[in-house]
Amino acid sequence: MSAPRTEGTPPRTIAPQGVNPAVVEIIARRSAELRAQLERATRDDVTPDGLLRLLKQLKDHPPGAPGPAPTPFDTPDEPGETTRGGVQAAFDRARRPRNMSKGGNQAGWWEDRGTASGARYKGAERAQQMLAHLSELLLQGVKSAEVEAMWVNDRVVVSANEARKVTELVTRSLAQVLAASKPLLEADYQNFEDHQARRRGKMVDLGNALTQDPTADTSAGRSAANGAERLGRLELDLGEFPSQREAVEGMLATLRAELLRQTAPLRVSAAEAGTWMADDAHRHRVLVVGAAATNSHAEQNLVYALVRADHRDKTYIAGGKRPCTSCWVTMELARRQGFDIVFNPHRGGSWEKSATGGLEAVARALGFDDESIGRPLVAIMAQAGFQRITRTRGEKGDLVFNQWFRSAALSKTNYTRGTSSDSESDAEDETTAERAAKRPPRSTRKRKQPEPVGRAADEEEEEEELEEVVGRGEEEEEEEEGEGESAMSDDEDSQDVREPGPKRRRTTTEQ
Repeated sequence: MSAPRTEGTPPRTIAPQGVNPAVVEIIARRSAELRAQLERATRDDVTPDGLLRLLKQLKDHPPGAPGPAPTPFDTPDEPGETTRGGVQAAFDRARRPRNMSKGGNQAGWWEDRGTASGARYKGAERAQQMLAHLSELLLQGVKSAEVEAMWVNDRVVVSANEARKVTELVTRSLAQVLAASKPLLEADYQNFEDHQARRRGKMVDLGNALTQDPTADTSAGRSAANGAERLGRLELDLGEFPSQREAVEGMLATLRAELLRQTAPLRVSAAEAGTWMADDAHRHRVLVVGAAATNSHAEQNLVYALVRADHRDKTYIAGGKRPCTSCWVTMELARRQGFDIVFNPHRGGSWEKSATGGLEAVARALGFDDESIGRPLVAIMAQAGFQRITRTRGEKGDLVFNQWFRSAALSKTNYTRGTSSDSESDAEDETTAERAAKRPPRSTRKRKQPEPVGRAADEEEEEEELEEVVGRGEEEEEEEEGEGESAMSDDEDSQDVREPGPKRRRTTTEQ
């Protein structure tokens, strides 16, 4: 537990300079109330409810720390040729022991065993979460397969999987993107089944909290008050897990500056990353970087710029979906070579053909050639852990399945998006059953086609809302997103291994 604040010392809040004083007051008051409740519960050995219970559990069982990166792999003094074919061949050799094959009803390549990730609370990972929410907002605007964001040296850098979508990212200001989600101002988005809308709603509230008057009796004012309340709870997380404070505060300052500036993001070149990643002119800006190569995913574009700039300080990368295997390998390769990147350690499917160009570009920038890249890729894949899908919102705990991606239990007809678990529904004011009773008869509704279980992009992940757990007796946690510590996850053979079958609880695989 962090030491109590000294009497008379002004509370430190995460609100950037210039924010409405009413917002700062809400943040300070709410975070102080939560901290006092948590301290009383800890002192009296009482189990607190809602958010405080989750925070206390997280303190008792914190996520694994990444620790120092392993010894870098050796690179040749005079590298030879680095080719697309050579890197692809090395990657094929590295993944061969994993026995990947086409995923049946899923796109991409999958292994015989995988993990269905349950819900968890993310109080120690707010920096990655904020990047994921920003990526979701931008993704909605450009309709890309994936948008990823990177926090580096007081600036946010974003990219997309497709070159044409990178161009679209610089056509609208962040204020315009937020305005496009204005309907969420009057909606109870926290209860939406669509986790993407929930994320966008949170960003709308956050943006209004940083720029609007939370006391105004308007939709923007009410949204700003909601955002200020969220910031108060976020301040409690930062007090308990302070290593993320600098990044979170910097992201909030960048968000506020961009909303007030109302100019489109700047397009920058990876070749000149050493300049724009370091100079003060680009502090608190949202920058858009293009493709590292043909067939390169968003994460690889960001890592390539990072390597070209030789920026080795703490950096966060996250998006609305977990990294595909190729992107995960690319980020881990850079981390092993001394780049302090925090990213989701849990990888999804493999779409290496659409991402081989990005892996090749990063390998070359790191000093590898066709001959020397083989050993690093083999070593990384040997410790890669299981590929992952995401379980239904509200379900808790990870399950490991044999041949899970081929199972009929993961067919599109059996698994739907957004199905609530019993524990979550019981804790809501309106249960899933009650909502279903309000729907028109099935015969009068247009039948919704099942979502594809997979596609050639990083795997989406759901999350539980931070606000939803505050004040509840029902224990709820957040779904695992595309954020996480940079430590490689070991194979999880210690977990219960269950064969999928018709009696187990449904899960959902996002696109």
